[in-house]
Amino acid sequence: MNCLIVIPARGGSKGIPRKNLRVLAGKPLIYHSIKTATSLPGNVDTYVTSDDQEIRTMAERFGAKTINRDPKLAGDAVTLDSVIYDCYQQAKQIEGKEYDLIITMQPTSPLLKKSSVELAIQKMAQQPDTETIISVVDDRHLTWTIKDGKCFPNYEARVNRQYLPKNYKETGGILITRNNIISETNRIGKNIELLELNAEEGIDIDNYSDWVLCEYFLKHKKILFVVAGNSIIGLGHAYNTLALANEILTHQVTFLVTKGSELAMETI
Repeated sequence: MNCLIVIPARGGSKGIPRKNLRVLAGKPLIYHSIKTATSLPGNVDTYVTSDDQEIRTMAERFGAKTINRDPKLAGDAVTLDSVIYDCYQQAKQIEGKEYDLIITMQPTSPLLKKSSVELAIQKMAQQPDTETIISVVDDRHLTWTIKDGKCFPNYEARVNRQYLPKNYKETGGILITRNNIISETNRIGKNIELLELNAEEGIDIDNYSDWVLCEYFLKHKKILFVVAGNSIIGLGHAYNTLALANEILTHQVTFLVTKGSELAMETI
């Protein structure tokens, strides 16, 4: 299948000014989505549509093709439907081919995994009746609404979060649609499938708190301690390792004990 990935990245942003070019974990924000998109196998073209020359230059440096977005499509009130459709029409002319799938990947989802995008494309290929796939996260909470000045709960029973019915929130990470669905005002068909992501992968950067959280996960390391400890050599090694581990709680720590170190395992 011919796939077009469109990464919309306008120059203006309100929550975090110039966020598409700001450095996140050592790379500009837009780098992360381009890296994921351009690493996908198959007939995939990746385009960044932007009204900003600096963003387009940076995107090309990272391996994406670019579309010079009309300023009329870069305003705060402009929806992504018209932006994606415009890029789709231009990309068709540039590449001289039709696309089966048009995939929107927003740069504000830098933790989106290549495997998730591959899975979504695979589902579209194997399920011809599916017209649209949207990435979501389970966002169950005790929520309320206000009608006519009065407060009403959006739940039937006040229970712990895990017992509430699932409530899905779009992440913005992936929206895949077929070429017979997309238009200037729509990218969503009638037969829709939701692709549920975990909370980490589904983070959508909208403010500085989201930014800090993404940077934490991108810098998150996996650390393995190999530990020996038994009645012969003692537990000094195990206790020293635990002391070190307590100082690096912001990373994922795993302990591996050597054969015959059941005492160390119990201590840990």
